[in-house]
Order: sequence, then C-alpha cells, then structure tokens
Amino acid sequence: MVQELLFIRLQKVSTWSVFLNKARIPSFVPANAIGKTGTDHDSAQYGASSYTALRLAFAWDSHPKVRTWRQHRYQLARSAGLPPAEAYWQSVPFVRQGYFDDGQFAIAACLLLLLVESLLELVNLVGVGLSYTKMVISFQDDTKQSVGISAACAATARNPSSADDLEFSTGPGNAVILGKDIRFGSRVVSETEVRVVDTIQKIDVILVEAESRDVRLTKLSSMRSIIGILMYICITKPDLRGLLNAPMRSLKVKTRLGHRQGGRKHLAALDQFVPLSYDAGACLKTVQYSLRHLEGRPFASKLEFPALDRTIFVMNDAAGLGDDDSFRGGGSWIWIPSLKLIQWTTRAFSDSQLQEHHSTSLEIMNGNCTLQAVLDKFPALDVVEIYDNQSAVASLRRLACNSDSLNVHMEYRRRLLQPYLSVRRVYTLWSNRTLGTLADMLSKYKIPEFRAGLTSRGFPAPLHDELQRPGWYA
Repeated sequence: MVQELLFIRLQKVSTWSVFLNKARIPSFVPANAIGKTGTDHDSAQYGASSYTALRLAFAWDSHPKVRTWRQHRYQLARSAGLPPAEAYWQSVPFVRQGYFDDGQFAIAACLLLLLVESLLELVNLVGVGLSYTKMVISFQDDTKQSVGISAACAATARNPSSADDLEFSTGPGNAVILGKDIRFGSRVVSETEVRVVDTIQKIDVILVEAESRDVRLTKLSSMRSIIGILMYICITKPDLRGLLNAPMRSLKVKTRLGHRQGGRKHLAALDQFVPLSYDAGACLKTVQYSLRHLEGRPFASKLEFPALDRTIFVMNDAAGLGDDDSFRGGGSWIWIPSLKLIQWTTRAFSDSQLQEHHSTSLEIMNGNCTLQAVLDKFPALDVVEIYDNQSAVASLRRLACNSDSLNVHMEYRRRLLQPYLSVRRVYTLWSNRTLGTLADMLSKYKIPEFRAGLTSRGFPAPLHDELQRPGWYA
C-alpha cells in the first residue's frame, strides 16, 4: 500500500506521463503555496502532503534526460509483459524490500520526504506501532540522519503524519539494515562488528565443546544455529559457502546421545549431539579467520554482459576409468576471440586417481587447474568455462557439494576465486556435449583429431605448446 500512497503524491509533482509519453501538468503549484505551512489538504483524505515535501520534490522529472530515462524504463517493462501499473514503478527511482518488521527503501533524495509521509500515513491507517527512533536515513556522502518526533507533535500526543512532525539529526555514519552495515558512498555491504564478534564466539563454544570430549561431539542446536548464521553471512562473503560443506554434513549424522534442556524432564526437549569431524572443525576455524578480515561486498554495481573482446572461453572435459589401458586424463582448450588465439592442455590421471575419484571429482579438478592458469596468464579478461557434467556445474556455481570427496575441490576453488571476487567474473556453464567433441578428444590425448576438429569448425590452428597449468592437487 506504500506504493499507492506514494503514487498519489507523485502525481502532484511529476511533469511527465509515462502512460501517455508526453508532458503533464502537476497538480501542485508552488506559486500558490508561498508562505503556507501544514499539508495541502485534510489528512482524512489519502495522500495529504506537507508543503515542505512538495516544494522539495516539485518537477523532479522535468529534465529531458530524466524523462528519456523514465520512458525507456517504462517501455522496457511493458515489453517484458508487466501491466502499466507495475511498469510505472520501473520508471521511478524507488526500491523497496524487507520483512514485515524490518525493511528498507531507496529513493531519489528529492522524493525522500514524500516517501516518509507515505510510510507515516500507512502506519496511521493500519494502526501498527512504529519505532521512530529506529528510522535511519543514509546518503551517498556516508552521512545518516536519525529521526525523532518534533516537540510540537509530541505536545499534542498524536502520531506524526507529515515531515513537519519529525526532526532529523544529521551526522557521520552508515545504515544498518537487517544486520548488514551499508556504506552508500563506496557501495559496499559488510557485516556489523557486533555480528562478527558474536559469530566468532559461538564458533569458539562449539570447537571447545567438541575438543573437550573423548569423542568429538557438539550440540545439534548449536550447529544448526551457527550454520544458519553463516549462510546469512554468505550474502556479504559468498566464498565462505565453500567452507560450510563439511560442517553441514555434521547435521546429517545424529547420535542417540543427548541431554535435556531445562529442569523438568517431561517438559524439556532433548538436544541431540552430532559429531564434529576434524575437517569440519578446521573449516570453522578458517571461517573465524575470514570473519576477522571481512572486506564486504560491492552492491548496486553496474554489471554488463560479458563482451566478446574481453572474454576467454574454456572448454573442459575429463575422461574417467575406462575398459582399456588407453590415455585417460583431463583436457581443456581455450579460445580467446580478441587475440584469435587457441591454446590447449591435457594431462593424464594416475591409476590411483582413476580408482579413487568419480567422474565429477575428476571434472572439477581438471577445471580448477585450467581456471587457475587462465586467471594468472590473462588478468584483464573475464572467463566463461564450460563443462558437460551437470553435477560439477551445480557444485562450482555455489561452492556447495553433497559428497565428502568434493570438499577438497570446493576449498581449492574458494581459495582460487577469493582474490578475484571484486575484479573478475567467472561464468560456469553446462553444455550437453556428446562423445567426439574437442575437449573429449584432449582428455583422451587424440591430438591429431583435435587439430582437425578445430580446422573443420573454422577455428585457427592452436599454438604448438600446451598451456602450462598447476599439477593435480588431489
């Protein structure tokens, strides 16, 4: 309903109609409001606006470039199938999100007071309580405003209904939204110091409890709690997800051991114990280290589609254990359109690797080694890597896996990508390839067939020397 109340107010100050694609006359006339205070009409009617807010927002979209932007956004939304009423909001610099008891809005500064008054009206209409002291307004110059009720409004013992009923105190600082520290100047979101310290302490409790027992056990409730917290922290530090695979598997191995919380046994719930493996404990210790060095994550950045002249394409394939003694290894070929250059690489798996690793494990290890070589050799280009193994792609995109055998690959991948999170982009795709394709030829060391396949597809001849990449790590 905030949108509807804001829409009423926007019609008073907007000079452009995206519905008609032409200029319109706003209902508010500044010349008629000189010296006036209060609101433009009785608050019993929807959309009563203070003259302060109307003067600030009047003709906000009068500039030709703003009108062009609005109309373009509206038409894009309509072409995407949105009805006019929804497409309209794509033409207004306004974003809303959050939960019932905690939310956030973003809007152009000149429209801010109209939004505040829409929120105040909604609160008064619904009759819910609003903690005005918890309202925080942040700006791109890394300042924020705290909000309080004006003395005049407080003296009448009524709820605020307009911007004139509020007092705004400006100072340095950032907004904290849903436990995230939002720095609008640098457009970085990070965890609050309070959450970082609290999370590290909770991990300490789990580790101490497990290490104090002859058998490494910890409470199921504690593990569930810390996993939930860390999954939320992954929003600001995505690479942490690669460290949660081993701890999460502890939740799947419940014991029959437990103790009851509370005094009366027939009323207290049984809190089971779960094993905490050495691998899971090591991962949690690494999480603690990472939390102490959180740098945050950029938000609202302008991302573009990967441009052909700034992208490397990497095709990967791994050949698992076969019925004969033929070459079985991991192969990749790299196409760099901007340089008209093709490189390739292949390396055999040992007999023990073929016996111990399943196909997804081999596929990921081959891809990780190739990606590391590509990122090191071509630092200015984005990467599109392609696999024919759906399980590998699903795990690599999320750094998540269901098998203990993939833990080493997720950790390797996490360390590999961590330095590039804010400066490079890696796209991981799946392609339904069949036997006989170029990457498959390399995984079986069919080099003449690979070269002939490139020629038949119109690609230039590859470099003679292989791309040098790290050796197998597992």
